[in-house]
Amino acid sequence: MAQLRVQVQGLPDSDDEERAELASRLRDEMLQQGVEEVAHPEVPAPEGAKGTAIEWAELVVGLAGTLGPLLGANYVSLHDARVSIAAGFRDDMERARRLEPTRRAPGTIQFMLPDAAWARRASGTLANDLAKAHEGNALAIISPKADGGYLVSIRVPRDCATSAESFCRRFPTGGGRKAAAGINHLPAEELETFSRAFEEQFRAG
Repeated sequence: MAQLRVQVQGLPDSDDEERAELASRLRDEMLQQGVEEVAHPEVPAPEGAKGTAIEWAELVVGLAGTLGPLLGANYVSLHDARVSIAAGFRDDMERARRLEPTRRAPGTIQFMLPDAAWARRASGTLANDLAKAHEGNALAIISPKADGGYLVSIRVPRDCATSAESFCRRFPTGGGRKAAAGINHLPAEELETFSRAFEEQFRAG
């Protein structure tokens, strides 16, 4: 199987985080279009670290046949896909950043995203952006699910006495890491219980 290595540049002012997000979206698009194999390449880990690292802003594309016909016939469509995905990402994030909190308490902020495709695409990056913008607060990003209930993503300060993971594990589908965790399925009837528990646990002062 032939391989093509794709480096995602994004737009002129894209940073590393945005290029990684764009590469992930391009990977999904290519798999949906029938490309047989698309993965992020491994690179040597930093000195002192174990194993390998991942180059998140690049893709290795596996294709049956030779690369000549691909480059001749598909370069333009691949370029257009990258530009389209980059522009779409920016549009998603612009919409997301205009959202206002749905619930506030000292030390906590909660956002309810609309039931829309752009909001689902933006939720992960939005949570990280909001954590930076509201440093010192615990954040909850709540997204409606197509089959009912909610997907919840939370971010808490790294010096918080309670980790995001331990809080989310109170719920059957919760888990994650110290500063970033989530709940894969929060039943609609438990939303108020979640919001109150979130405020009580991470209340400032």
